[in-house]
Amino acid sequence: MTTYFGIGLGRPPGQGWVRLPEEPESTGKSPLAALRAKSKDKNKNNEDLTEWAATTAGDLLGPGPDPARKAQYAETLADLAAGARKRDVRLGYAWIPNDVGAVVAKIDISVIHTTREHPELTLDLLERRFAGRDAATLELEVSRTELPAGPAVRLRREWGSADSPADAVVSVTYLVRPPAIRNAISYSMYWVLVDDDPLLTEIADSTAETLSITT
Repeated sequence: MTTYFGIGLGRPPGQGWVRLPEEPESTGKSPLAALRAKSKDKNKNNEDLTEWAATTAGDLLGPGPDPARKAQYAETLADLAAGARKRDVRLGYAWIPNDVGAVVAKIDISVIHTTREHPELTLDLLERRFAGRDAATLELEVSRTELPAGPAVRLRREWGSADSPADAVVSVTYLVRPPAIRNAISYSMYWVLVDDDPLLTEIADSTAETLSITT
């Protein structure tokens, strides 16, 4: 079993999906070296995000976009990328269809690390840790499945205020235990509850099937 590995994901179906930029220092370096580089290059990384966001906004909108709309898109993309890095997302996507002009859904992939208390991450442990209900949970479905990347716990959760179900957020999460690595992988796609929820659930499930681990 290995400590250093790469995570891959096929592009989700549909127009308007944007892959968020990964931190340059996240690949091929030890955790300590990555931490030092992250601290040293913080300002440069922020500049890189701004440049990436402006370029990507232009690509999304096509030639001759309205300057104000392009600036709004760029600000949204920069905020999404910065938020993903703050949450230690290893690989992320955002769905911003051009005809909608807003973020419809997001995908986050992150690593669940082993600890001294839990040196082995089993599906039972992952389910106990992440499948609990709280006061905001409206619905929760829990099942086990097998992905190409490894066995997984699947969670479909709706959470929000019971007084305002229209504002509920839906997430489909796979807690994957790849056999070739020590850690587990969390894949989540989430969105605000809408009429085409079955289609979004189908996208979440089909994209999870493309998750891959390289060692």
